[in-house]
Amino acid sequence: MENFSRLQTYLFKETVPVIHQGGLGKRLEPVTQGKFPKTLLEVGYPKRRPIMEWILLPYIKAGFEEIYVTLWFKPDPIKRRCKEIERYAREAGRKLEFTFIEEPQHRRLGRAGAIRYGLEKGIIPEGKNILSLNGSDIVKYDIEDFGRFHLEGLEKGFFVTVIGSPYDKSKFGRIYCEEDGRVKEFKEKPLIRLPKGVYSNVGIFLFDKRAVNYFYELEEFPVNIETSPNLPKLNQIMRCYSGKKEIVPGKNWVWFKDQKEYETWKNVDYEKFLGINPVEKYLGPYEPRNPGNF
Repeated sequence: MENFSRLQTYLFKETVPVIHQGGLGKRLEPVTQGKFPKTLLEVGYPKRRPIMEWILLPYIKAGFEEIYVTLWFKPDPIKRRCKEIERYAREAGRKLEFTFIEEPQHRRLGRAGAIRYGLEKGIIPEGKNILSLNGSDIVKYDIEDFGRFHLEGLEKGFFVTVIGSPYDKSKFGRIYCEEDGRVKEFKEKPLIRLPKGVYSNVGIFLFDKRAVNYFYELEEFPVNIETSPNLPKLNQIMRCYSGKKEIVPGKNWVWFKDQKEYETWKNVDYEKFLGINPVEKYLGPYEPRNPGNF
Protein backbone atom coordinates (compact mmCIF):
# COMPACT_ATOMS: atom_id res chain seq x y z
CA MET A 1 0.00 0.00 0.00
CA GLU A 2 2.87 2.38 0.81
CA ASN A 3 4.48 1.81 -2.61
CA PHE A 4 1.11 2.32 -4.34
CA SER A 5 0.57 5.56 -2.43
CA ARG A 6 4.05 6.74 -3.45
CA LEU A 7 3.26 5.97 -7.09
CA GLN A 8 -0.04 7.86 -6.93
CA THR A 9 1.63 10.87 -5.31
CA TYR A 10 4.53 10.90 -7.77
CA LEU A 11 2.35 10.65 -10.87
CA PHE A 12 -0.77 12.60 -10.00
CA LYS A 13 0.48 15.21 -7.51
CA GLU A 14 4.13 15.78 -8.41
CA THR A 15 4.05 15.29 -12.21
CA VAL A 16 2.55 17.58 -14.85
CA PRO A 17 1.78 16.38 -18.39
CA VAL A 18 2.87 18.80 -21.12
CA ILE A 19 1.16 18.15 -24.46
CA HIS A 20 2.66 19.83 -27.50
CA GLN A 21 -0.09 21.35 -29.66
CA GLY A 22 1.70 24.23 -31.35
CA GLY A 23 2.68 22.70 -34.68
CA LEU A 24 1.65 24.07 -38.04
CA GLY A 25 1.09 20.56 -39.41
CA LYS A 26 2.25 21.35 -42.95
CA ARG A 27 1.99 17.71 -44.07
CA LEU A 28 -1.69 17.78 -43.10
CA GLU A 29 -2.45 21.00 -44.96
CA PRO A 30 -4.35 19.09 -47.68
CA VAL A 31 -6.85 18.26 -44.91
CA THR A 32 -6.74 21.39 -42.73
CA GLN A 33 -6.04 23.81 -45.62
CA GLY A 34 -3.99 25.71 -43.05
CA LYS A 35 -7.17 27.08 -41.47
CA PHE A 36 -6.93 25.41 -38.06
CA PRO A 37 -4.42 23.43 -35.95
CA LYS A 38 -4.08 19.77 -36.91
CA THR A 39 -4.83 18.76 -33.33
CA LEU A 40 -8.45 19.89 -33.90
CA LEU A 41 -8.93 17.47 -36.78
CA GLU A 42 -11.87 15.26 -35.84
CA VAL A 43 -11.19 11.53 -35.88
CA GLY A 44 -12.97 8.42 -34.60
CA TYR A 45 -16.01 6.37 -35.49
CA PRO A 46 -18.79 6.30 -34.48
CA LYS A 47 -17.79 9.16 -32.15
CA ARG A 48 -15.75 11.93 -33.77
CA ARG A 49 -13.64 14.22 -31.62
CA PRO A 50 -10.49 16.30 -32.07
CA ILE A 51 -7.23 14.32 -32.07
CA MET A 52 -6.20 16.29 -28.98
CA GLU A 53 -9.07 14.84 -26.94
CA TRP A 54 -8.28 11.21 -27.71
CA ILE A 55 -4.65 11.87 -26.74
CA LEU A 56 -5.65 13.43 -23.42
CA LEU A 57 -8.45 11.01 -22.52
CA PRO A 58 -6.25 8.32 -20.84
CA TYR A 59 -4.46 10.93 -18.72
CA ILE A 60 -7.65 12.60 -17.55
CA LYS A 61 -9.17 9.20 -16.72
CA ALA A 62 -6.00 8.18 -14.86
CA GLY A 63 -6.33 11.16 -12.53
CA PHE A 64 -4.08 13.98 -13.75
CA GLU A 65 -5.63 17.27 -12.61
CA GLU A 66 -3.20 19.79 -14.15
CA ILE A 67 -2.34 19.64 -17.86
CA TYR A 68 -0.02 22.05 -19.66
CA VAL A 69 -0.53 22.76 -23.36
CA THR A 70 2.13 24.32 -25.59
CA LEU A 71 0.70 26.50 -28.37
CA TRP A 72 1.87 28.45 -31.40
CA PHE A 73 -0.25 28.16 -34.58
CA LYS A 74 -3.79 29.55 -34.13
CA PRO A 75 -3.89 28.96 -30.35
CA ASP A 76 -7.31 30.43 -29.56
CA PRO A 77 -9.57 27.56 -30.74
CA ILE A 78 -7.47 25.06 -28.79
CA LYS A 79 -7.74 27.21 -25.67
CA ARG A 80 -11.50 27.52 -26.04
CA ARG A 81 -11.98 23.77 -26.38
CA CYS A 82 -9.76 23.06 -23.38
CA LYS A 83 -11.81 25.50 -21.33
CA GLU A 84 -15.02 23.69 -22.37
CA ILE A 85 -13.58 20.39 -21.12
CA GLU A 86 -12.39 22.10 -17.94
CA ARG A 87 -15.85 23.56 -17.34
CA TYR A 88 -17.51 20.17 -17.80
CA ALA A 89 -15.13 18.58 -15.27
CA ARG A 90 -15.94 21.30 -12.76
CA GLU A 91 -19.67 20.77 -13.24
CA ALA A 92 -19.13 17.03 -12.74
CA GLY A 93 -17.32 17.69 -9.45
CA ARG A 94 -13.82 16.86 -10.71
CA LYS A 95 -10.73 19.03 -10.63
CA LEU A 96 -9.13 19.65 -14.02
CA GLU A 97 -7.13 22.70 -15.05
CA PHE A 98 -5.42 23.51 -18.35
CA THR A 99 -2.51 25.94 -18.40
CA PHE A 100 -1.19 27.30 -21.67
CA ILE A 101 2.40 27.89 -22.76
CA GLU A 102 2.31 30.13 -25.83
CA GLU A 103 5.48 30.23 -27.89
CA PRO A 104 6.41 33.67 -29.25
CA GLN A 105 4.77 34.07 -32.66
CA HIS A 106 8.01 35.26 -34.27
CA ARG A 107 10.12 32.35 -33.03
CA ARG A 108 9.58 28.59 -33.00
CA LEU A 109 11.07 26.84 -29.98
CA GLY A 110 10.45 23.13 -30.59
CA ARG A 111 9.08 20.73 -27.99
CA ALA A 112 12.07 20.91 -25.64
CA GLY A 113 12.38 24.65 -26.19
CA ALA A 114 8.72 25.20 -25.32
CA ILE A 115 9.19 23.37 -22.01
CA ARG A 116 12.23 25.53 -21.23
CA TYR A 117 10.18 28.62 -22.06
CA GLY A 118 7.41 27.46 -19.70
CA LEU A 119 9.93 26.90 -16.92
CA GLU A 120 11.73 30.21 -17.43
CA LYS A 121 8.48 32.17 -17.43
CA GLY A 122 7.30 30.44 -14.26
CA ILE A 123 4.32 28.88 -16.04
CA ILE A 124 5.48 25.37 -15.14
CA PRO A 125 6.14 25.39 -11.37
CA GLU A 126 9.57 24.52 -10.04
CA GLY A 127 9.95 21.12 -8.41
CA LYS A 128 7.57 19.28 -10.74
CA ASN A 129 8.29 16.16 -12.76
CA ILE A 130 7.44 16.67 -16.44
CA LEU A 131 5.62 14.18 -18.69
CA SER A 132 6.16 15.31 -22.30
CA LEU A 133 3.53 14.12 -24.82
CA ASN A 134 3.45 14.40 -28.60
CA GLY A 135 0.44 16.26 -29.96
CA SER A 136 -0.25 13.88 -32.83
CA ASP A 137 0.07 10.40 -31.26
CA ILE A 138 -2.75 8.43 -29.62
CA VAL A 139 -1.20 5.74 -27.41
CA LYS A 140 -2.74 3.11 -25.18
CA TYR A 141 -0.39 1.95 -22.44
CA ASP A 142 -0.50 1.21 -18.71
CA ILE A 143 0.29 4.60 -17.17
CA GLU A 144 0.72 3.24 -13.64
CA ASP A 145 3.02 0.43 -14.80
CA PHE A 146 5.05 3.07 -16.65
CA GLY A 147 5.21 5.05 -13.40
CA ARG A 148 6.40 2.00 -11.45
CA PHE A 149 9.12 1.35 -14.03
CA HIS A 150 10.21 4.99 -13.75
CA LEU A 151 10.32 4.90 -9.94
CA GLU A 152 12.45 1.73 -10.06
CA GLY A 153 14.78 3.55 -12.44
CA LEU A 154 15.20 6.45 -10.03
CA GLU A 155 16.80 4.07 -7.54
CA LYS A 156 19.35 3.10 -10.22
CA GLY A 157 20.18 6.65 -11.28
CA PHE A 158 17.85 6.86 -14.28
CA PHE A 159 15.97 10.14 -13.99
CA VAL A 160 14.33 10.09 -17.44
CA THR A 161 12.16 7.39 -19.01
CA VAL A 162 11.18 7.25 -22.69
CA ILE A 163 8.56 4.94 -24.17
CA GLY A 164 9.66 2.75 -27.08
CA SER A 165 7.98 0.24 -29.39
CA PRO A 166 9.86 -2.91 -30.49
CA TYR A 167 8.21 -2.52 -33.92
CA ASP A 168 8.61 -0.17 -36.85
CA LYS A 169 6.06 0.62 -39.54
CA SER A 170 7.99 0.44 -42.79
CA LYS A 171 7.74 3.47 -45.07
CA PHE A 172 8.27 1.25 -48.09
CA GLY A 173 6.85 -2.01 -49.38
CA ARG A 174 9.03 -5.11 -48.96
CA ILE A 175 10.05 -7.63 -51.63
CA TYR A 176 10.79 -11.14 -50.34
CA CYS A 177 12.99 -13.26 -52.62
CA GLU A 178 14.32 -16.81 -52.84
CA GLU A 179 18.08 -17.39 -52.71
CA ASP A 180 18.27 -17.29 -56.51
CA GLY A 181 16.59 -13.86 -56.55
CA ARG A 182 13.17 -15.06 -57.69
CA VAL A 183 10.45 -12.94 -56.14
CA LYS A 184 8.43 -14.87 -53.58
CA GLU A 185 5.99 -12.18 -52.44
CA PHE A 186 5.37 -8.49 -51.92
CA LYS A 187 4.21 -6.98 -48.64
CA GLU A 188 2.90 -3.42 -48.63
CA LYS A 189 4.61 -1.41 -45.88
CA PRO A 190 4.70 -4.25 -43.35
CA LEU A 191 5.19 -4.07 -39.60
CA ILE A 192 8.84 -4.84 -38.86
CA ARG A 193 10.03 -6.44 -35.63
CA LEU A 194 13.17 -4.56 -34.63
CA PRO A 195 16.36 -6.27 -33.37
CA LYS A 196 16.60 -6.81 -29.62
CA GLY A 197 17.49 -3.58 -27.86
CA VAL A 198 16.22 -1.35 -30.69
CA TYR A 199 12.94 0.59 -30.34
CA SER A 200 10.84 3.08 -32.27
CA ASN A 201 10.47 6.34 -30.38
CA VAL A 202 6.83 6.75 -29.27
CA GLY A 203 7.58 10.32 -28.20
CA ILE A 204 6.56 10.13 -24.52
CA PHE A 205 9.19 11.19 -21.97
CA LEU A 206 8.96 11.39 -18.17
CA PHE A 207 11.53 13.71 -16.58
CA ASP A 208 12.10 13.52 -12.84
CA LYS A 209 12.52 16.96 -11.29
CA ARG A 210 16.22 16.16 -10.83
CA ALA A 211 16.61 16.00 -14.62
CA VAL A 212 14.71 19.19 -15.46
CA ASN A 213 17.99 21.15 -15.58
CA TYR A 214 18.41 19.57 -19.02
CA PHE A 215 15.93 22.10 -20.41
CA TYR A 216 17.77 25.08 -18.94
CA GLU A 217 20.95 24.00 -20.73
CA LEU A 218 19.36 24.35 -24.18
CA GLU A 219 20.69 27.32 -26.13
CA GLU A 220 19.64 26.96 -29.79
CA PHE A 221 16.05 26.85 -30.99
CA PRO A 222 13.90 25.27 -32.28
CA VAL A 223 14.98 22.08 -30.53
CA ASN A 224 13.29 18.79 -29.67
CA ILE A 225 14.27 16.40 -26.89
CA GLU A 226 15.52 13.81 -29.39
CA THR A 227 17.67 16.20 -31.43
CA SER A 228 19.30 18.49 -28.88
CA PRO A 229 23.10 18.81 -28.64
CA ASN A 230 22.79 17.76 -24.98
CA LEU A 231 21.24 14.38 -25.82
CA PRO A 232 24.44 12.31 -25.28
CA LYS A 233 24.59 13.65 -21.73
CA LEU A 234 20.89 12.97 -21.19
CA ASN A 235 21.24 9.41 -22.50
CA GLN A 236 23.39 8.56 -19.48
CA ILE A 237 20.42 8.99 -17.14
CA MET A 238 17.61 7.78 -19.43
CA ARG A 239 16.18 4.33 -19.99
CA CYS A 240 13.49 2.90 -22.26
CA TYR A 241 10.12 1.46 -21.23
CA SER A 242 8.62 -0.89 -23.82
CA GLY A 243 5.27 -1.47 -22.13
CA LYS A 244 3.57 -4.02 -19.90
CA LYS A 245 2.02 -5.01 -23.22
CA GLU A 246 4.15 -4.29 -26.26
CA ILE A 247 3.29 -1.04 -28.02
CA VAL A 248 2.49 -1.92 -31.62
CA PRO A 249 1.86 0.59 -34.43
CA GLY A 250 -1.74 0.39 -35.59
CA LYS A 251 -2.77 -1.73 -32.60
CA ASN A 252 -2.27 0.51 -29.57
CA TRP A 253 -0.33 3.38 -31.13
CA VAL A 254 -1.44 5.57 -34.04
CA TRP A 255 -0.27 8.97 -35.23
CA PHE A 256 -1.43 11.75 -37.51
CA LYS A 257 1.51 13.41 -39.22
CA ASP A 258 0.37 13.41 -42.86
CA GLN A 259 -2.74 12.96 -44.98
CA LYS A 260 -2.21 9.25 -45.60
CA GLU A 261 -1.97 8.49 -41.88
CA TYR A 262 -5.08 10.59 -41.30
CA GLU A 263 -6.99 8.61 -43.95
CA THR A 264 -5.74 5.32 -42.48
CA TRP A 265 -6.75 5.98 -38.88
CA LYS A 266 -9.50 8.59 -38.98
CA ASN A 267 -12.35 6.05 -38.60
CA VAL A 268 -11.01 3.96 -35.70
CA ASP A 269 -13.33 3.42 -32.72
CA TYR A 270 -11.10 5.19 -30.20
CA GLU A 271 -13.26 4.34 -27.21
CA LYS A 272 -12.62 0.68 -28.00
CA PHE A 273 -8.98 1.37 -28.97
CA LEU A 274 -8.27 3.02 -25.60
CA GLY A 275 -10.62 0.81 -23.58
CA ILE A 276 -12.38 3.86 -22.13
CA ASN A 277 -16.14 4.07 -22.45
CA PRO A 278 -17.96 6.39 -22.49
CA VAL A 279 -15.66 9.24 -23.44
CA GLU A 280 -18.33 11.73 -22.33
CA LYS A 281 -17.77 10.78 -18.70
CA TYR A 282 -14.32 12.39 -18.79
CA LEU A 283 -14.49 15.01 -21.56
CA GLY A 284 -18.14 15.95 -21.60
CA PRO A 285 -20.52 16.02 -24.58
CA TYR A 286 -19.26 16.95 -28.02
CA GLU A 287 -20.97 17.65 -31.31
CA PRO A 288 -18.74 17.38 -34.40
CA ARG A 289 -18.20 20.82 -35.84
CA ASN A 290 -16.20 22.72 -38.39
CA PRO A 291 -12.91 23.31 -36.51
CA GLY A 292 -12.97 26.85 -37.81
CA ASN A 293 -16.02 27.38 -35.61
CA PHE A 294 -14.33 26.49 -32.31
